[in-house]
Amino acid sequence: MKFIRNICLATLAATSLTVSADLNLPVKTINGIEYYYYEVKPKESIYSLVRKIGVSRDDIMRCNPSAVDGLRANQLLLFPVSEFAGNERRKVCPEESEADGPRTDLGGETEETSVDAVEDIDTKEELLSATSDDESAVDSVDTTIRLAVVLPFMLDAERTTKQAENYTEFYRGLLMAVDTVACKNPEMKISVTAFDSEASAEKVAALADDPGLRSATYIIAPDDSVCIELLADMADQTGATVVNLFSVKNDAQQRHPSVYQANIPHDKMYDKAIDAFISDFADYTPVILSSADIAADKQGFVAELTARLDASGRRYETMDVPDGFSDKAMSPDRFPADGRFVFIPASGSREMLTRILTPLIQLRQKASLPDNVRLFGYPEWVIVRGEQARKLHSLDTVIYSRFASDTDSYPTRLLGMRYDDWFGTKMANAVPVYGLLGYDAGRWMLGGGRSYVGLQNSFEPGAVNSALYLIYFSPDGQVRVKAL
Repeated sequence: MKFIRNICLATLAATSLTVSADLNLPVKTINGIEYYYYEVKPKESIYSLVRKIGVSRDDIMRCNPSAVDGLRANQLLLFPVSEFAGNERRKVCPEESEADGPRTDLGGETEETSVDAVEDIDTKEELLSATSDDESAVDSVDTTIRLAVVLPFMLDAERTTKQAENYTEFYRGLLMAVDTVACKNPEMKISVTAFDSEASAEKVAALADDPGLRSATYIIAPDDSVCIELLADMADQTGATVVNLFSVKNDAQQRHPSVYQANIPHDKMYDKAIDAFISDFADYTPVILSSADIAADKQGFVAELTARLDASGRRYETMDVPDGFSDKAMSPDRFPADGRFVFIPASGSREMLTRILTPLIQLRQKASLPDNVRLFGYPEWVIVRGEQARKLHSLDTVIYSRFASDTDSYPTRLLGMRYDDWFGTKMANAVPVYGLLGYDAGRWMLGGGRSYVGLQNSFEPGAVNSALYLIYFSPDGQVRVKAL
């Protein structure tokens, strides 16, 4: 049985413990002052040194200002002996913002948390190899929240797949959530055990009798439907909650009281998004854009939308854009300056977006009022950057999404910097951002499964998560979000 990591309870409760400030490092004298010194080794990060040499991140930065720009191999870190010998200091959670709590707009929580609570995890190999079965910290009345992660990390594969990298990032984000909660609640007991499912139902079936699963409070399931069923059968007996974060179409919650579907299903998502569209664009003429050479990957949404428009007798138009917009197609007769039009492409692809943005901006510039021409679209556009992002703002674009993440917001950037500091790499630019997903899921589970609004994801109680957002790209460059 291969465990990725079982973080012992004592470690996670250690954020408020007093630690000795003496350093087990050699000493050298520079200009008459004695210093402890440490020579940085290749691939070491500030986080790994926090655990390795027993000083805080702030102390490393304060005593070695050049470390702010990152560590480099053979760099010499110095710590004054007069300050670090024979004293005791307390680890503390970093200062938190009053905004910590439910998010009212994009950006969410603003706290930075101590990196000292989670075990040393520097490289991927360290992350995915250590094991521990220490349960000595469990009291006779066990109030531990136990998180079991069952995902295809594919540890034995010859090559690491993108999916495995995503799941590794998710797991790291989860560990950061554990650290945040443990720092705020030092008496809280938390156990995290992770298993490599190896993308195999047989492997998951073999785990069914494992104590780490049978004692779990929450089980993060892989995206395989057979694996979800196997875990749900067990959890129905043990009382665990199986959290389905990765399989949108799976409906195991309809058969198992133990399963929580963390993604709003497509039909409900479309209903809520279309309700919002009809309300927000009540006095606009919808224009459906399609092209034979671009796959209509959003045809399901478009079909639902046009069916609703037909049922209500509301007029809409369709427009083929094989090579962009012809002058004839964009003529004032079809799109008068005083008319109000909202454009909805049948594809959320970058190719379609590239094809339509500039012509729509030109049409908007000819309108008698700027907001006479608008764009409505899809979750994939959340990660659009640079010139395309500016064009989305120019068109006062609105998108619907299960995920609402402004990666440029201060709280999200702060967590990203912590992630980079801990693991020596950045979160992938994806939809969703898996590190943020792991962080938000961890915060939600450790909060007892109540309503939670996070940096990227929100969770509502019940068998199925109903959270959905509208995200507004305003012409002033701001990004706003509205929960539906």
